[in-house]
Amino acid sequence: MSTIFNDLIHKHDLDQKVTVKKALESLSPRMRFVVIRRFFQNQTLSSIAEELGLSEASLYQIERKALCNLKRGFI
Repeated sequence: MSTIFNDLIHKHDLDQKVTVKKALESLSPRMRFVVIRRFFQNQTLSSIAEELGLSEASLYQIERKALCNLKRGFI
């Protein structure tokens, strides 16, 4: 019984990873870059802004638009 439960959990985890991957692929390359750096690599807005040569305000706008797009994809 434990093996069946573990298999179900594993399948659920894989389904979630596929869903997240598809959602990220729906973003523009710049938005995807920002989301990955910010939320998967835990970088600060200022470090990403510096890397891209943008102001923090501009980067914040890109991040907000990306999150809105991702949210729309999950609703």
